[in-house]
Amino acid sequence: PIWQVWFMGLTFYSLFSPDVDLLVGTKESGFNLSIVTTVVFGMFGIELVMQSIAKPDYPCRAYFWLDLVALASLLPDTWLVQAMTSNNQFVAARSSKISRIVRVASRSSKATRLNRLTRIVRVASLIPRLAVACGYRKKHDEIKTLVEKKLHNIFTFMDDDADGLITQEMLVKCINKFRKQSDDDDHEELYVRREDSALTASTTTVVTPRTPAAEASSGGTTSRSRQSLARLGLGTTSVSLGDNLPDMVSYEDFRRTLLEDEQARAKLFATCREQVKRSNNMQKIASRHSEDLGVKVALGVLLLLLVQGLVEPTVTDHSDILGLQHLDIDARTRPANWSGIVPATMQRHIGLWSNDAASVSPRRVLYLDLRHHEYCNEFISDGGSCDTESPVWWSPRKAMSQIDSELMASSYRLGDLVMLRLPTSVEDASIDMDDEELNRTVTSLAVLSIRDSVESEARISLITTGTVIVIILSGIMLLTKDMTYMSRRLLKPLRNLADEMHNIVHLQLAGLEDDDVPSTENHNSIAEIRLIQSIFDKMKKAIKSWGKYVPWPVVQTLLKAGEDARAGVREQEVTVFFSDIASFTTIVETLPPEQSLLLLSRYFHDMSKVIDDHQGIVVEFIGDAILSVYGAPMANEDHATSAVSATLRMLRDLDKLNRWSSCKGLPEVKIRCGVHSGSVLIGNMGFHSRMKYGVVGENASIPSRLEEMNKDYGTDMLISQSTLSRLKKGAFVVRPIDIVYLRTGCKAEVVYQVLARASRSNGSRGSELKG
Repeated sequence: PIWQVWFMGLTFYSLFSPDVDLLVGTKESGFNLSIVTTVVFGMFGIELVMQSIAKPDYPCRAYFWLDLVALASLLPDTWLVQAMTSNNQFVAARSSKISRIVRVASRSSKATRLNRLTRIVRVASLIPRLAVACGYRKKHDEIKTLVEKKLHNIFTFMDDDADGLITQEMLVKCINKFRKQSDDDDHEELYVRREDSALTASTTTVVTPRTPAAEASSGGTTSRSRQSLARLGLGTTSVSLGDNLPDMVSYEDFRRTLLEDEQARAKLFATCREQVKRSNNMQKIASRHSEDLGVKVALGVLLLLLVQGLVEPTVTDHSDILGLQHLDIDARTRPANWSGIVPATMQRHIGLWSNDAASVSPRRVLYLDLRHHEYCNEFISDGGSCDTESPVWWSPRKAMSQIDSELMASSYRLGDLVMLRLPTSVEDASIDMDDEELNRTVTSLAVLSIRDSVESEARISLITTGTVIVIILSGIMLLTKDMTYMSRRLLKPLRNLADEMHNIVHLQLAGLEDDDVPSTENHNSIAEIRLIQSIFDKMKKAIKSWGKYVPWPVVQTLLKAGEDARAGVREQEVTVFFSDIASFTTIVETLPPEQSLLLLSRYFHDMSKVIDDHQGIVVEFIGDAILSVYGAPMANEDHATSAVSATLRMLRDLDKLNRWSSCKGLPEVKIRCGVHSGSVLIGNMGFHSRMKYGVVGENASIPSRLEEMNKDYGTDMLISQSTLSRLKKGAFVVRPIDIVYLRTGCKAEVVYQVLARASRSNGSRGSELKG
């Protein structure tokens, strides 16, 4: 965010601007700097107050006290404090104790360095802001990754047959669902998969390669998966993609089309952004620990520097005042003509004192008077140079207030000057003296320029500040790298493993990572994680294989319930479907085994897909026959309608299957179907070590009898009176065929042929009518 970058800039300003001003600034820049520093001080103060209000526990955290100490370190550089401690008097200043303390502190290199180091404390509090700024890209990448996972999981969920294709109809309806939620300004997350599996499951974005069986099914229907659409809650089609996409859409086309729609894309990213914001995943835990460790590193470095500053011996240079005292004594004891030329020996002594190479702090004399007589004054153009070998004449000292005026009018900054007055006792008593008494009491006065020392201290301070910041940030980077390493080797593989386990629970097996593709992350993880992943991969393959033998809803129910499969049945009203290929034995005798298997695989694939789309399950394949159930284990009140609708769909899809068979040189097939509704015993049958999911009972065998009756009546589909009574009135076009005995010991009942769905407009036979 902009305000994070803004306050980071203010922090670096407070760290480096004073030293930069001392190094290259002027008198005017110093005043401007104090104004800007005052504004910065106010901003930091406002930030501190707002943080305390927004976060009630903030005053109890270390960040609050770090910010408070750093804020206090800015106070001496503000305009208000400088105005209170400055009265535009330097030579004639009658200072209070507070002013003298401030002036002495400002002259102390140790005090200045400690103040700068105290200000560096703000770098520690800056770490969370740096983490936010540096983590913004990571967060954005995390959102993009979650979007990819979400898209792939939505596609996988709609791709019931796991052939890597969905219909264009489903794509359009999916886009409409996103658009509808975007238009309604729905702030709830979009859950398009049961129990939020679309938002949490980790998948790859690689479409599963199509097997030969899937290639054989590529001529499938263009209108499919009503069951999936119902579970997705997708609305009616309100957009059209035209002819840009084929009837069957791959994942890449699905992803590209969805992201190109602005409303759908905005809703998808908003949902993922909100989830990432609310999540407390392992990456955020690692980031939080990195921040805590970074603060500890910063405080440790600053504590070491603080202790070093306190124990470092202080070197005090008294050569300035001692030299002035020597010159004062020399002037007092030497007979001099105060209205004439300065004696050569005294001028030589002054030159030696002014150019003392042995002095700790290099200096330059700008003003000097001895015994109330002025020797030189560089504040004015005609005041004479203090560093000259030419003869110098004494002149009476001016009033100290006038010297101050000349000093203030010059280009020299007060921070670069040092004033020396004799006797030294006048410093403590000057506050009680008036101008005349002060001028009479001060016998000798010197103003020295220590510009070289100030620049040297500023350079040292800049180097120290920069070095400390580099050390702190380097330590933080190293610790963060270690935390990232741990997260990548331990936490992230665990997270991926948890996501895949979540997929297993929800039977989203097509969304799992490909077992045949080696994972670099797992290869680089620790041995225990690799062992867990290896065991899980074996379990995943076993569950995938299990799902090929047992109906998926049964497996899913067991996994979600977390229970072992037990033998047991219950009585439940369902609709049972049975179909058989007419004259399949003759067809098989005329085909090689490979061709027979290809034809049968394609037939089972297409018919099973229709059954799945109508919320039914395939109980078993009996040779070329199919036995399926509607209404269990998935509850469906309209199980009879679903079964009849699915049967009509299967009969229509035979035309497409036969066109495909003709292209492959295979014979055409016809099927006979029987549908009956009633109470049966359904559940797990067998014993403790071997069982199957199936149906038993007299009502379970009636569909096969109806299928056989089709031979006698030349029909392809028969339903019982029991099934007809459960259909919505007028929903289908039916005709009675005969009155037959379907149950032993019961009266005869009518069986019917379903010709088509009734037309929605006038109840007549529609285009679905079977001739």
